[in-house]
Parts: sequence; C-alpha cells; structure tokens
Amino acid sequence: MDYKLFRRAGVHDDHSPRAGILCPYTVEEIIDASGMVPFRLVPKNDTIEIADAYLPSNLCSYLRHILEDLLRGDRESTVLVFNHSCDGCRRMLDVCRSFLPSVPVFMIDTPKKNDERSVRYFREELHLMKSFLEERSGLEVTDGMLRDAIDRYNENRRLLRRIYELRPAYPHELSSKFMTSLSDFNTSVSKRSSNCVLKDVVNHLENSPPAHVEGPVSRVRKKRVFVSGNVYDAQPLLDIIEECGGLVVGDDFCFGGRYLLDRVERKGDPLLNLAGSYLKRTPCGRMFDSGKRFDAVVDQVRAGGAAGIIYTSVKFCDNFLGDYPPLRERLIREGIPSLFIEGEYFSMRGGQIRTRIEAFLEML
Repeated sequence: MDYKLFRRAGVHDDHSPRAGILCPYTVEEIIDASGMVPFRLVPKNDTIEIADAYLPSNLCSYLRHILEDLLRGDRESTVLVFNHSCDGCRRMLDVCRSFLPSVPVFMIDTPKKNDERSVRYFREELHLMKSFLEERSGLEVTDGMLRDAIDRYNENRRLLRRIYELRPAYPHELSSKFMTSLSDFNTSVSKRSSNCVLKDVVNHLENSPPAHVEGPVSRVRKKRVFVSGNVYDAQPLLDIIEECGGLVVGDDFCFGGRYLLDRVERKGDPLLNLAGSYLKRTPCGRMFDSGKRFDAVVDQVRAGGAAGIIYTSVKFCDNFLGDYPPLRERLIREGIPSLFIEGEYFSMRGGQIRTRIEAFLEML
C-alpha cells in the first residue's frame, strides 16, 4: 500500500480547533458536531523530566508522558476531553485543572455497565459534554448536526471494519506498519478527510486478488499471531514480532480493532443513541462484561487463522493487568497459546522482549 495516501489528506483540518482525547469511549461525534477535530493524544517526548513532580512514578507511563508534553508547552489542543476510565485519568484531570488552567478540560464519567440505567446516566453526561463544547466553540450543536456527525462516523467505522475483515487475506498489503499508520492517521484528522483515504484503501484491496499473500515457503516460516492489550508505543514491538518470523493478522487495540463500533441509529434522540452504542460496544478491561470481550478475541483469532496471542500491558494499568488472567484461562480452554508482555510506554523494543517473542513463536 502507498503511504502517500496519508499525506495527501487532512489539509483542510490544519486550522480547525482540535480536541485531545485519550480513550475510544470518548463520544467523538459530539466533538465533530461542535466544529472541532477530535484527535488521540500520543506522547512526543520519550523521557519524563517534569511530570514525575506532579504524578507518582508508579502510575501509567502513557499518562505521565502525555502530561510531560503538556507541561513542556506542546499543546495543539483547544480543549481536552478525558474519560473517567481509571484512577490515573482522574489524577491527570486534577493536575491539568490545577497547573494548566489555560487548557479547558472536561471529564466524562463513563459507566462500567451497559444496562438501561447506565445508558440514561451516560446520556446526561453527554449532554454536559455537549454544553461544555458549545461554550468553548461558540456554536450551538443541534440534533441535525449530531445526526450528520453520526453519518460520518458510521461510514468511517464501516470502512475500517471492512479493512479489518480483509486483513487476514492481505497480511503483507495490510502489514502492522501500514495498519499502525492507518490508525494514527484516522485518529488525528477529521473523519471527512479520513473517509476519503479509507475508501481508496478498500477499493484497492477489493480490486486486487490476494494471490500474492503467502507462498508455500513463507507459509511454513511465518507464524500468524493476534495482538491484544492496551496503550503503548506499538510499532517497535510489532516490528520485532515480524522480524522474528511472526505475521500479525489482527489486533484489538484501543484505537485499532476495538475502535470499531456497531452502526449508531440515526432516528430518535441522538445523544441517547450514542450513549447506548458506545456502552454496548465490545468492552475493554475497565468494563464489567469482560466475557463479551473474550468472546470477540477468540472469534478474531479463529477468523484470522492466528496460532497464538501476544498480550501487552503498560505497567501499573490495573484495568488490563487484571484483564489478562481470566483471558488466559479462557485461551487455555480454547487451546490458544498466549504470551504476556508488560513494560513502560516506550520500553517495548529491547533485546529481552525479542528473545521472549522468538521463543514464543518457535513453540507455535
């Protein structure tokens, strides 16, 4: 695939107000309808020199790196929209409100369940979020504007879902490097820009027979793996997997495979529709119904023909560190080998990790 696809789009987003987000449970349609471009905050500095004076060192390194960027003045956000996804996010909010008053911050209290009461509570949280964004943008967000944003995001997720469906058949075209670049692009520009590129990718794949995917020699050498877990500097680890003879055929990262959402209903109350769809998506480690997530992981492993799973977690992440033991038990019952890797945000690249991955791939 041609990486120039990502460079030719998004130009008209340059002067749009931007809203930094941390979590895929952030309802981006409301940000989009307010005239802002939601984008995922990604650490730029690989060292922490200031943030440890504000947050303890035994807290999620992803959040500490983000705070480091903000404290150093690297602020491309007009506003920040956080989710109460963990205690670390809550502490991050406290620091931003106390020491970065020039950057408006809103925290969404996201329920852990998806029953009717939780959906209605979340709908009221989204109403508060809408009011916050209206005040900052000076634009009244109408139901019609929300429905237009829902249409854009429904199309975006439809296209992404199709790409993920095609990934097992095109593992070289849709390499881990390409998929990471695609995810980064999709979460950094407006969906108007991204949808144009995603359509080109889907059209290219659907008009290219996958005859060149794997010859007999590579089929023996390459071991198909599925990658699961939470936020970290993904590409170095994925590079190691492929350099060691693995072939990544799927993932359920926060802004990767798990970013996909069922189609949001257009009719009726758009805030209620959004609240229900976001809470009923495939859950992550913070949510109550972990069994639904385990079902989805097993299904994707089977669909991609993966021989095993590599599960990663940032250190001190209670949500995902607590998620792996029951997932591992489920994988054992299903006969699916797994490897657990834990580290700091920028640490997934050392020789020790390479040795563990080599050994895991050899046993598959």
